[in-house]
Amino acid sequence: MKKAYSILQKDYPNIIFLGCFAHNINLLIKSIIELALIKETITPVQEIIKFFKRHHIENACLERLQIEKIGKTIKFNLPVITRWGSHYICLQSFLASKKALQNVVFEECVRKSIPSSLNSKLIDIEGFWVNIEEICQLLEPFTKIIREFESNQPNLSLVYDRFTKLKNEIKQLTNTSLKDIILDKYPRYHGQDLTDEYPFSMIAEETSKFVNQDLSGQLVKELLWYNNKTGPFNSSIFWKLEAISNPIDWWNGFQQEVPVLSKFAVKLMSIPASNAALERNWSNFDFIQNIKRNRLTNERTFKLVSIYSNLRLANGQKLNDDNINEEELENLDEIIVIEESEESNIEH
Repeated sequence: MKKAYSILQKDYPNIIFLGCFAHNINLLIKSIIELALIKETITPVQEIIKFFKRHHIENACLERLQIEKIGKTIKFNLPVITRWGSHYICLQSFLASKKALQNVVFEECVRKSIPSSLNSKLIDIEGFWVNIEEICQLLEPFTKIIREFESNQPNLSLVYDRFTKLKNEIKQLTNTSLKDIILDKYPRYHGQDLTDEYPFSMIAEETSKFVNQDLSGQLVKELLWYNNKTGPFNSSIFWKLEAISNPIDWWNGFQQEVPVLSKFAVKLMSIPASNAALERNWSNFDFIQNIKRNRLTNERTFKLVSIYSNLRLANGQKLNDDNINEEELENLDEIIVIEESEESNIEH
């Protein structure tokens, strides 16, 4: 992705290139999972889940105990690369079945077949369950942010706020060893680019690149007002509102006083923070142009995706993979057949 940015930036130097922040959070989780303290717990959890998935008799014993101890059966979820935050979901499903898992090791069929190393974990000889609870507590705020960024709504204005909240939530963790490792990881990235110490001249220079040359002087002037809290920004009421308002709404309130800076700030902060919506659109393309429909032209595929997405929006459905059904598929097939017959008539 970085290579693509560098190639495009040569032709479009005035365009800002940003990564997907949902993906960045997922990479953070990946780095956390690779920590030895956490890996020692997650690896046996996965091995236990795989054991019950591969042994039907033992799994039947577990499901019986789940109903007895919990009142329902709980399906385990293994982490998968294509699903962000799946490690947290895996541990949560495992933790929800704690009572049944602690009792199932005393069942004869399980006692004979389960490896002794996994047996000792379930009995909690080494504080296994406490470790799982602490890891869940650690991963929960990351997973919440991923879910928020996976929707169509989040934009750049939310990123700094969410990362600040995430850091504060990590600081409140009770497990100091994990907290210190995560907060102190990669110290070379702990820069000062968003603090008051960062030279204002550099901010003004970089910002002026993205506006018309005739307006750059006005933009720098308005930036000075903002930086020094003078001119339209000298009222303490505005700064109190800044702490509780949506950044886009706050900047929209200054359209008359600082038109250039306000317009620039709103445009910048309205940039989507995640490409999750695009990935859902790619799934729609994959759904429409598949093995059975491999002769569709690009133009026709674009039209069908547009029709498909708009029909679902008109019906009040979310644009994700889970809502695809056979009825929609048949309707699209009818459209394709009609178009193909029209083309064949033209050819003849």
